[in-house]
Amino acid sequence: MKIKVFASVVSLLVSGALVPVAAEPVKAVDNLYMVAGDRYEIYHCAASMRPAELHYRIDRSWIRLGKSKVMRDGVLCKDRLLPFSHSFRFTVPMIYESIEPNTKYARMLLRTVGPQQIPKLFTATVFRDKAEKAAALGADIQSSTITNWDKCIYQGRFMTGRVKVVSYDANYRVQLVNQGANLLVSESRTRPVQCGQWQFVNANYDFTVQLVNDSPDFTITIVKTNGVNR
Repeated sequence: MKIKVFASVVSLLVSGALVPVAAEPVKAVDNLYMVAGDRYEIYHCAASMRPAELHYRIDRSWIRLGKSKVMRDGVLCKDRLLPFSHSFRFTVPMIYESIEPNTKYARMLLRTVGPQQIPKLFTATVFRDKAEKAAALGADIQSSTITNWDKCIYQGRFMTGRVKVVSYDANYRVQLVNQGANLLVSESRTRPVQCGQWQFVNANYDFTVQLVNDSPDFTITIVKTNGVNR
């Protein structure tokens, strides 16, 4: 999964803390929203079944967090070229020295590395507590698993930005439909700001998509508008 790294961040750490883990694993995409001290599970899909490692970066050093649990998973990993799910369970760290004065969150850069795998980079935003996260993101966005198409949100991400279309290992599998789409997409030639505005690029992208004919993460319809699509 090739993800644009736009900042150093703070969030996921593998730990043995005996606290409940999030009910559903979250795909390892850029800018996950989390709360310090909470327990989460993230995953990515790969061609290799050999365990990968999760690292996070502090200053200029990469620190090993742990290894992935690997299994063949046709539900989470729908791409036939990437059939193995690598899941990491972790407790979000209490690293408040990374938080600037008068701010409510910190950021951390993470990566997964493994045999026969290209390193996958992603970021996370960590809040001190659930109240500060709710205040920053809105009371109805309490988790990076939240999907609210009325607010243009899929798995905690506002679905606008610079997008690269790839053949495999995408952040999202999308299907083009003529009607009843989850998201109406319009092409933007400048930096997108409105819901559904995508600027198609080959580099410096916010996320990647793969066009598929079945089992998509969500559906889209391409429309021609001058701004808001919904």
